[in-house]
Amino acid sequence: MLSFAQFMDTVGGMEEARVLLAALETRIFTILEKRNLTARQIASRAKTDADGTLCLLNALAAMGALRVKSAKYSSAPDMYKYFCETSPHYKKGTVHLMGENHDEWAQLLKAIRKGRDPKEYEDADNPGLRRLFTHAMHERSLKYADDIARFVTKKPVGRLLDLGAGPAS
Repeated sequence: MLSFAQFMDTVGGMEEARVLLAALETRIFTILEKRNLTARQIASRAKTDADGTLCLLNALAAMGALRVKSAKYSSAPDMYKYFCETSPHYKKGTVHLMGENHDEWAQLLKAIRKGRDPKEYEDADNPGLRRLFTHAMHERSLKYADDIARFVTKKPVGRLLDLGAGPAS
């Protein structure tokens, strides 16, 4: 059963989630790469308001996503590794899916009150979005791939047929 404390923690977690999504949307980790920049330099490159950017950077630093020293900000190692577009480990599919999911969940109350319009989902096929979605599914399934491979190979099985189990990671 959900407790009051769990309820408050979950709702409070939305604030941190929005801070992280704002960092992705404004490409903060890509702007920083492996550099140390001031809030004003970051705002200039992100084409954002300097005061608002300073608030975002301080929130990210408080969360441990950024480091700050002598009024200069740098990415925490995992933030650079997975969320900087120039990193070889950049999770482009995951970043895209996070933004898409956020937009979908933001419409929850509207859908509850008025239902969903099926025409919203009749867009023409977009190969670029499909490619990003496939990357996201691959990135998500990687954490399970080794466990599944170990499980499947415990005993000789002869043949294995994969019926829509994801991107085959």
